[in-house]
Amino acid sequence: MKKYLAMVPLLAGAAFLASVGVSSAEAKYTIGVSNTVQGNGWREEMICAIKAQALASDEVTKLNIAHRNTDAAGQLEDIRN
Repeated sequence: MKKYLAMVPLLAGAAFLASVGVSSAEAKYTIGVSNTVQGNGWREEMICAIKAQALASDEVTKLNIAHRNTDAAGQLEDIRN
């Protein structure tokens, strides 16, 4: 149950981003993801979905995915670099 509750903010964010109509000529985005849980099938699928959506959107110029076990400060460092 906790796993599904953790997905709610992610799905809500994805729905929000999908509802925002921005022309690809207007803006390009860099997306950063810090994945702290390695070897988890759900997380691997999440990373594959992020890559596929970024490629399909034609609005993402750079995708920065970091895989390491760290704390919140380390995650911030991952996505800022």
